[in-house]
Amino acid sequence: MFNIDATLEYIESVKNTFLSSTDSREISARIMSIKKKRKDSKLYLAVIGEFSSGKSTFINALLGFRLLKDAVMPTTACATYIESHARFLAIEIVFNDGSKFKCSESNFDAIREYILAKYSINCIDIHQVITVVTSDQKVARCVSKMNIKVPGNRIPKNIVIIDTPGFNPGSSSVDNHQEITKDVVENIADAAIILTPQEQAMSATLSRFLKANLKRCLHRCTYVVTKFDLPADDTTRNEILDYARQRIEVDLGISNPRLYGLSAATMLPVKRVPLGKEYIWPILQNIFANFMKMSWTQLQSSKEYVLS
Repeated sequence: MFNIDATLEYIESVKNTFLSSTDSREISARIMSIKKKRKDSKLYLAVIGEFSSGKSTFINALLGFRLLKDAVMPTTACATYIESHARFLAIEIVFNDGSKFKCSESNFDAIREYILAKYSINCIDIHQVITVVTSDQKVARCVSKMNIKVPGNRIPKNIVIIDTPGFNPGSSSVDNHQEITKDVVENIADAAIILTPQEQAMSATLSRFLKANLKRCLHRCTYVVTKFDLPADDTTRNEILDYARQRIEVDLGISNPRLYGLSAATMLPVKRVPLGKEYIWPILQNIFANFMKMSWTQLQSSKEYVLS
């Protein structure tokens, strides 16, 4: 790995001599972006997936409670930034019309009145506000920026989870979701987790999206087959993982991908373990917990590599 500071200093010293004014301005902007990222002590982990890949459940499992609700249709047209270790649940939201709100569990009247007046939806608490702005299609697609701070310490204090917009191949409802996801992975995230559901592991549409938009970032992504409690037996689970690994290697050209089969549902409170899952449930819980520990460790060491 090369010396980032020395490299930036060298580029700055020669860009005006060897580059056009337009290229020089573009390089200057890129240098400023890198310097800004170096000063940011936070580590950014993007979570990517097609619609119905289990993205909301997966993020809820990382947090240890149900924050995000599964949507019936692709909704949020912006990336959502989630941090933990807050004293109380709080959100910052910017809508496409320029309306801005900062609210908490004890102070959400302004955004409640805004949503009621504009969309005729009454939110009785901040949890319903989050549900509406992330899973109600007519509201969520009008959100341009959202940050959520949650209590709890399941994820390290300096790590930010980025929930990227889910995309539904062939649907006009996703607007610019793919471009937003691409920008997050290329310019903001220090690492990314790509989710693919076990019933359609590494689908052709997902592979096409990844190759077309994230090709130069795929080597630093982790791949997760979700809903891994649903296959009937261990043999089927192993077959699904083998198939997903083959598709990643052949379709994406990634040798020895970091691939895991996980069940986020096992990490969330349930009244009772589903019938017939009593044996596999604690095993999948342990696998997910180990995956989390490993992910935080890997993320800590990835930032300098990404900048390089």
